[in-house]
Amino acid sequence: ISNSYAAAKNQKLLSRDAQKLEAWLISQIRPRDKAFMPYRISAEQITDLFEVTKNYSYQKLNNVSNELLTHIIHIKEDNIYKKYGLISSSAYHSGEGWCEMSIHPDLEPHLLNLKSGGKFAVLELFVSWSFKCIYSYPLYKYLKSFLHNGQDYYVIEVKIDFLKQIIGCHKKYPNYSNFNARVLNAVKNEF
Repeated sequence: ISNSYAAAKNQKLLSRDAQKLEAWLISQIRPRDKAFMPYRISAEQITDLFEVTKNYSYQKLNNVSNELLTHIIHIKEDNIYKKYGLISSSAYHSGEGWCEMSIHPDLEPHLLNLKSGGKFAVLELFVSWSFKCIYSYPLYKYLKSFLHNGQDYYVIEVKIDFLKQIIGCHKKYPNYSNFNARVLNAVKNEF
């Protein structure tokens, strides 16, 4: 993913299940892809991904795809703030047990044809899926955007208000001690 996508601000935090499906969708993009295509996920895959029963997987797939349809991503490009939806469409095939989703085509510059040596981050899918804390995945995406050219560590300084925007809790935890206890410590334990 491009660094601008990794650093996108979230006005509304995705549920942990929607975060997992976002990571899965992005993982379906191949380096040779010239354009997005519809990406198909089956109820069986949902059963494994969300650790739910097969009967519940149909409802879960419908609920999570609805959440992704309404999720807005805010990306700053130079001095322009752009808003995108992650997926432009979702088609659930009732009785067949699968759903087809299309990533919004305006996100192609942020997710396709990323050149080596460019400004992009590689997210490990199983790491993305392993998080339990809802704030870990957005912070993971943001922090990964700083690793370039073989670096394995970095030092950054981030203001608390900006960090809250990145991870999607800018209206929560006005008291730093609550933010530290409920967000930072939880994330730190997972990292």
